[in-house]
Amino acid sequence: MKNILLPLILLITFKAEAFTLASSNPPRYGEEVKLTVGTDTCTALGLTPESLLDLVEEAMNDFWNSVPTAKIKFVRGGVGTFSANGETSLSNFLTNSGITNEIIIGCNNDLTAFGSGTIGQGGFRYGGSIGIQGAFIIYDDSSVAGLSKKAKKALIAHEMGHAFGLGHSNFKPALMYYTINYNMDSLSRDDEDAITYLYPNTKKVGGCGTIEDIANSDSGDSKKGLPFILLLIAGVVASRYYARKSFF
Repeated sequence: MKNILLPLILLITFKAEAFTLASSNPPRYGEEVKLTVGTDTCTALGLTPESLLDLVEEAMNDFWNSVPTAKIKFVRGGVGTFSANGETSLSNFLTNSGITNEIIIGCNNDLTAFGSGTIGQGGFRYGGSIGIQGAFIIYDDSSVAGLSKKAKKALIAHEMGHAFGLGHSNFKPALMYYTINYNMDSLSRDDEDAITYLYPNTKKVGGCGTIEDIANSDSGDSKKGLPFILLLIAGVVASRYYARKSFF
């Protein structure tokens, strides 16, 4: 039997999406989404409503606002008139806030709203008469208070993902993986793909620089492709040589 050895190997890239959506076709917010916090003081976390909003804004700029391929921006709102503390579910929090087409944030020290081992929860719902309602709640407890600032921002950004329509990712390095890597300070490619899928930016990403038309380049520039051509020729010659050999 004659085997042919091909020494010229092409690099092939594979694109695998691991992200999931909260539903098969979640509704979309507009291009700009206001973030509003409740009136609660997060006692264990040592955060006033304004300082919680500061932390949320910083987390958004570090994570979800940093994706140029996504046409959505999360912007600072203010302090609302609603409260998350004492609510026993995210659904109650959404209903009682009366806020629509924004994402609302609060803290809560009632464990019954979370369940054992859960330190945050986020989600959204949609109705024709109410529009989109998105929210997340952070557990106001010593287990969260003991986290570093970086870890708190990762937690906030993860719950924000649920609040605008993402489910958990099957990709372990992703921010949206079901357990959070508290050392993360930026999104993974899978997270970027997820928000881009929901909110694609159809405009070209701007930047400085030039692109060269090699058809009009001079003889010196045309030599830039020489190494690849030589490699290609060498591969063809080698493949013909080895094709004449028999391997057992």
